[in-house]
Amino acid sequence: MRKPSGAAAPLIWVQPPPPPRQRSLGREEIVAAAIALADEAGPGALTMKAVAARLGPYTAMALYRYVYNKDGLVDLMLDAATAEVPVPAQPGPDWRADLLELATQTRQMIMRHPWYATLIHTRPPVGPHMMRRLEFMLRVLTARGASTAAAMTYAALIDRHIFGSGLQEAEEARMTQRHGLVDDAGPGLPREDAARAFDRFHRGGDRADAAAGAGLNGSGGGGSGLGLSIVQAIAVAHGGRATLESWPGQGTRVRVWLPTVTHS
Repeated sequence: MRKPSGAAAPLIWVQPPPPPRQRSLGREEIVAAAIALADEAGPGALTMKAVAARLGPYTAMALYRYVYNKDGLVDLMLDAATAEVPVPAQPGPDWRADLLELATQTRQMIMRHPWYATLIHTRPPVGPHMMRRLEFMLRVLTARGASTAAAMTYAALIDRHIFGSGLQEAEEARMTQRHGLVDDAGPGLPREDAARAFDRFHRGGDRADAAAGAGLNGSGGGGSGLGLSIVQAIAVAHGGRATLESWPGQGTRVRVWLPTVTHS
C-alpha cells in the first residue's frame, strides 16, 4: 500500500529493530557521534554526512540502515540525552522536592547539550526515557489529587519553562560567540556567595576567591565587593534589575535587564 504523498514517516520507535552491528558501526555509535557533533557545533551542523565523517570511512547511506532517516536520528538523540536525567523509582514524601530535583537535573542536562532545547520542539516526545520521565511527573502530581488531565497541563507548564529558558540561553550563547562577547565557563561560585553577590562590600570566602576571584571582580582575591552592587543600583535606577546565575563547576552569568525605551 502506497504511503500518501507528504505523509510523515513512521516514528523510529515503531520501526523494526536495527540490523546487527557491523565492525564498529551500530545505532549506539551513531547516536553518540551525533550528540558529540551537536554539542560541539550546534544543531545546525547536524547532517548525516557530518555524522558519518566522525565515525570513520562510512557514507551517510550506511547510517540510514540503523536510524532510517534524520528524524529518527534526532528522536534517538533526544531520548539518549533524556536518559541522563535521573528518575526515581517512586515519588518521595515531598512533591515539590521531587519536581524541583527533576527540573534541576533536566536543566543541567540541557546545559550539557544546548541543542536539546532547540530540537525538543521539533519532534514528538515519545521516546522511552521521555515517557518514563513524564510518567514520574504525572505520578507525583496525581498523588496530590490532580486529575490526569490537570497533571498533564502542570507537567507541560514546568517543561515549557525549563525548555524555554534553555532555548533562550542557547540563543544567547550563540549570540555571545558570534559577537565575541565574554561569557564565564569557569568553576562557578559557591551557593552562599552566589546568594550574596549583590550585597555591598561582600567579598566572598576563600572558596569564592579560588573559584571566581579575578573572574567577576576583575582583580585578585575576593575584590572590593562594590562591582556587582553598583551594577544592580544602576539597573534599578533605570527601572531594570540585575540577576546572577551560578552553577558550581559550570560557570557564572550576570544578566542586566533594562526596560525598552521608545523615542517619539
